[in-house]
This record gives sequence, C-alpha cells and structure tokens, in this order.
Amino acid sequence: RSRDDSHIYDIFGGVFFSTIKCPSCDYVTGIFESFLDISLPLNRNSKWHYKEDVLSLDMCLEEFFKAEVIDDFKCEKCHKKGRVYRQTKIYKAPKILVQSFKRFDFHKYSGYNEKIDNKVKLVEKGAIISRDHYYHPELGNIALYDCRFSFVMLAASYELNGIVDHYGTAVSGHYTGISYQPQIFVISFNYSLCYDLKEKSWAHYDDAKVTESVHKDTIMDYVTLGSRQPYIVFYRQIKS
Repeated sequence: RSRDDSHIYDIFGGVFFSTIKCPSCDYVTGIFESFLDISLPLNRNSKWHYKEDVLSLDMCLEEFFKAEVIDDFKCEKCHKKGRVYRQTKIYKAPKILVQSFKRFDFHKYSGYNEKIDNKVKLVEKGAIISRDHYYHPELGNIALYDCRFSFVMLAASYELNGIVDHYGTAVSGHYTGISYQPQIFVISFNYSLCYDLKEKSWAHYDDAKVTESVHKDTIMDYVTLGSRQPYIVFYRQIKS
C-alpha cells in the first residue's frame, strides 16, 4: 500500500508538478509532489502587502506560486551548473482544498518567534486558484501528462467550508473553528413521523462549546473586511 493510497488523500490530496528548465540546453526536469495543504506566506516585509496591512487570498496565492530561484543547479543532461527557476503548478486539484497561513515567524532581532497579524480577506466562492497556476501540457515539452487528470486544465471552483482561527501570540493562544453545516433531515416523533429539512448554516466551535446558526454576516466579514485570526481555511470543490 503506497503512502498516498488512503481516504485522507482521496479527500484532501492534490498533486503539484514543478518544472526546472536548464538555461544552457533547454532540457526540462519535471517533478511530481503530492500535498495535503498549501502553506501560504504572510511576509510583512515583502513588497506585495498593502500598507494598511490587509492581504487578499489571491495575493498570498500569487506569492506562493512565484518561480523559485535555485542557485548552483546541475542539469542532469548537460551537467552544467547555473541559476535556474523552479515553477510549481497544480497537476491535480483536491476535493477539499486546505490552505494554512504562515502566521508564525522567527524574528532575527528579538530572537523570538512572533505572530504575523496581517488581516486576510478570504473568498466565499469561485475559482480560488487561477487557471494560470494549473499545469497545461501544451505549454511545455514534458511527456508525463496523464489524461485522467485532464479536468485540471480548467480552474476548479471552490466554496468556503471552514475556518480555524487563532487568538493570541506565538507563545500562547487559543484555537476556535467555524464550520459550514450541510442540509440534514430531522426526525420528529410528535404524533406522527415527519421529516424536516434543516437550513444550511454555520456553527462555531470553541472547545466543548458549540454555537449553531452563526449569522452569515459574520462569515461575510472574513470576505469583505478581512480578519487577523484565520490560521487554516477549508474550501470544498463544487461543480462549475
């Protein structure tokens, strides 16, 4: 049984495909890598954040998918060394897309881990990851494309399904969760057996305390205003 052969990977698993092109002979190296989540940067010193300290989910994803510079790379074909760029794209999209934010970072001047408290504006529904970040075989010379995953040529659509919030600092804190509740049937034995369809709603989890029917305006604040608390967000793939 392979490491990636499990129900967990069936639900949360995706596949990255990275390419490295040799500047000397144009030979392209392809690398597959499975993932269960995407860890998004929140670099307060980077040029891509707003002055008012508010980031969008799109900005974080753009930073994640930027080409990575690799110095002193040795080509396996021509054996020459040099600087190359590793470009990572999505080869297979997961059913449940999990994204975590890098909110904890080591500060070289203080010598301690610090929490990065940028606000992040989430997306309620749509193509969370743009089509540019999916691997398209017609754009390269890699002969490793599997037709079973041809659907990833179109950006998968997702909707927000859950949020894990962190309150506190890098030293101590508290986690809470907000989860989307699906439609369910409730059976009532009041003189007769009947079925009642419960409305879709959100619930808030704080240790053993569960608060149902969280108002949708609370969720929309994460989208329109942004929040400093989100640490992990869950998106469920939906039909376009």
